[in-house]
Amino acid sequence: MFFALPAGAQPLDSAPGVQIEVDSVPAPQFEIPLPQGTNTQANPIDIREPVEVQGAVKLGLNDCVQMALLNNREIRATHYDVEAAEYKLKEAQPKGVPTIDYEFLTAPAPRDVDEAVESFFTGNVTFLQRGSIKVGSPLYTFGKIGLAQDLATQGIKAEKQKRTQKKNDIVLDVKKLYWGILLAKDLRDLFLDAAGHLEQEISRREGDSDPTDPIELVKLKLYRYEVLSRLSQVEKKDYLAKQALRVQLGLPRVTQVEVADSHLEPIDYELKDFNHYLTLSQKFRPKNILVDIGLKAKELEYRLEKRSLTPNVGVGGFFEFGVTAQSIQGLQLTDDFNDPFNFTRAGVGLRMEGKINVKSYMAKVKQKQAEYFKVALQKSAADDGLELEIREAYLDVQHQEKNLDNAHEAMKTARQYVFLTKTNVDIGIGNKKEYSDALQAYLVSQGRYLEAVLKFNIAVATLEDKSGGLAALIPYPSEE
Repeated sequence: MFFALPAGAQPLDSAPGVQIEVDSVPAPQFEIPLPQGTNTQANPIDIREPVEVQGAVKLGLNDCVQMALLNNREIRATHYDVEAAEYKLKEAQPKGVPTIDYEFLTAPAPRDVDEAVESFFTGNVTFLQRGSIKVGSPLYTFGKIGLAQDLATQGIKAEKQKRTQKKNDIVLDVKKLYWGILLAKDLRDLFLDAAGHLEQEISRREGDSDPTDPIELVKLKLYRYEVLSRLSQVEKKDYLAKQALRVQLGLPRVTQVEVADSHLEPIDYELKDFNHYLTLSQKFRPKNILVDIGLKAKELEYRLEKRSLTPNVGVGGFFEFGVTAQSIQGLQLTDDFNDPFNFTRAGVGLRMEGKINVKSYMAKVKQKQAEYFKVALQKSAADDGLELEIREAYLDVQHQEKNLDNAHEAMKTARQYVFLTKTNVDIGIGNKKEYSDALQAYLVSQGRYLEAVLKFNIAVATLEDKSGGLAALIPYPSEE
């Protein structure tokens, strides 16, 4: 099995070549598909044998999305659900396809039928061979086969929508992980820079000839330790996010994943009118479509149950034979249709069968009718609930956009605060405590801005997901 980087992906130039031993790593028993346009000669990895990898894999957001849609095992597992539903449709298509029942029997038979029991106990028996083959094919079922096929077709549509929903969920998760890794990268740089400034300020105060408030010095040291603790947490979350992203992309454990972007930035997005997203949701969102499919399926079940009293008409034939190793005594009739031991029979004809149980029939029809009415009411409530979800996601984007603007202005103000207090300290008229407070305020404001960027990006992606827009915005690879 070979795996290559998607189009646009690059190895990290700074990463040294490493020899990866994979004897202890269980090799997947499936072939990993590649995005269209992938150069299969670039950095191939055969995980069945130890290979040399020239650096880690660097992927952009689009690369990650495309690779997840092709390689993610949860998505690939949904293909089998669709396949199973398609075979249910084939099972519901018996018209024109004969069914064959067969039976073969080998048993002892008494040689004297007048003294049958005595013949068994005295050993006066012979061996009997008997066989039967029946062939039948339905001709007309008063629409029951057609309704069963329509019901199976709805099952296929439902499984395909579930597969689309799984794709949407994976895409949203990949985006969250990708942006989370960028957030961790920026926070790591922020905390390292803050720890350096705090260390310089602590050293400057300890070496300053002017007296320094020991309480303020202790506060700076405590704040530095808090920053270092946060740095450790960020590094842990960064590692876990990269491993989670690798799993979503379907990459082997030996692969190191790095993101191509340098910093977390707000995505360029123009919020449209609410009705635009509502229309997209009604047209594309799998949850909405599944509700419609569920109602249609209940309707078909109700119509199918109403026709359960109608008979099934078909044509069929049979062939039977029986033969004994020795002759049988005491038989009065020895023709093929009356001799139970030695015979050859065959026939063909038209068959009509059914079952009439009015009480059971009425109860089942009423049951299916009640289920249909129940789902119809649930669909009405679900439509209102799904519209409310779109409204909530839409309002969340507006809210996060305002928060992002406020956080950006707060960060600029905190930067001015640091500049002014540092300038005053340098010219000898400033308060050292105010400069320390300014550093802390700037660190907090920058961290909150990064979090605001992440929340805004996730809010936009969530709105696209709930409106069903991911199917239109992202070109899914071919499923054929």
